[in-house]
Amino acid sequence: MTLHERTGGLKGTALDMGSMILRDPTALFIVAANIGAIVFVLFHPPYTHSLFFIMWCDCILIGLFGILKLFFIPVRLGSEADAHPYIAFILRMLGRGFVAAFFAFTYGFILVCVTALLGGLAGEEMRIRKWYNFDEKTFFLGLWIPVALLLAGHALSFIWNFIIKKEYLSRTLQDQMARPFGRVMFILFTLMIGGILVSLFRLPVLLPLVFLPMKIAGDLIGHFLDHR
Repeated sequence: MTLHERTGGLKGTALDMGSMILRDPTALFIVAANIGAIVFVLFHPPYTHSLFFIMWCDCILIGLFGILKLFFIPVRLGSEADAHPYIAFILRMLGRGFVAAFFAFTYGFILVCVTALLGGLAGEEMRIRKWYNFDEKTFFLGLWIPVALLLAGHALSFIWNFIIKKEYLSRTLQDQMARPFGRVMFILFTLMIGGILVSLFRLPVLLPLVFLPMKIAGDLIGHFLDHR
């Protein structure tokens, strides 16, 4: 294959992705919310504290909406159970509740383990800047705007794609339970890469600059795969 053919293919792929984003209001909101969050972070150093906290909240929201989605997915029972609507309803709710509890435990365990690692990386920027007297409570309370944007984005996607477009009809409990893990692990992996670069080059601004394009790309890929 020639260089022209290769670049033409890449150009076509980029155009296709661009047209998909323009046709999808939730994809547009994903891009805007991510850019808005990063701009907010750049004006609220330390960057690692801002970005890690915002993305930690994003992971929490992904988990909470993942649990909520489990209670909308149809659960197939036998004909005998379906003949008794009240019993069938109780059995379905028990099944969804068990799966939701198992998901919450495994998801929470992974999130706690990786959060401990990211907390160590966040402290590196404080040492670089020599900021030892830092009011964390006031700082984190000031991050409510980007967190609210992320909440709005997840709520919009849930209502538009999952409820109005009835995506829940084509999902199984096992499938839905597995979906949030890939997106969250990508977010945490990207943060770890950025944190390592900060430690190596001693430049905290590298974290948001490296994280932004990777996060947008990962969110869009995950979004289109999730709602294809």
